[in-house]
Amino acid sequence: MSLFPMFLKLEGRVCLVVGAGKVGESKIRSLVAAGARVRTVAPTATPAVAAWDRLGVLAWEGRAFQSADLEGAFLVVAATSSPMVNDVIFREARQRGILCNVVDDPQRCDFYSPAVVRRGDLQIAISTAGRSPALARGAVRSAAVPEGLEDVQAGLHTAGCGLEVAESPERFLAQLAGI
Repeated sequence: MSLFPMFLKLEGRVCLVVGAGKVGESKIRSLVAAGARVRTVAPTATPAVAAWDRLGVLAWEGRAFQSADLEGAFLVVAATSSPMVNDVIFREARQRGILCNVVDDPQRCDFYSPAVVRRGDLQIAISTAGRSPALARGAVRSAAVPEGLEDVQAGLHTAGCGLEVAESPERFLAQLAGI
């Protein structure tokens, strides 16, 4: 299967996470960091998710999933411990044209959450198409992306650093990386 790699602008978009345990919390944290308006549905939540709800960082409803929860959602992450519930979420999302990721079930994913190296605005994503998230995380840990590279990126058009600035930022970064 061939995947189309991309980064999504989620600022202000409604993203639903069904499940608020440890895995759900991790997905919620990433969505909030991306500026999404996160709604969470789960009978129980981790202390962090409950605290984020109290602070207004997200909206948590302490109950089981209902099909109506998908209304207005741009994407949904199913992070429950129930394969049956996750399957219902996936089918309902598909029928409504909503992107869906069922955690740890690649067959029921419209998208995968890659492992990411972040250096300021520079982000490098690594995916195994859902087959081995641990391998992707290991690749991220061993990725040779020098600290401070974001500073170079920000100053691409300034002279005086002893490097010849190429005709394009992309060429300059390639020269810097020795490619």
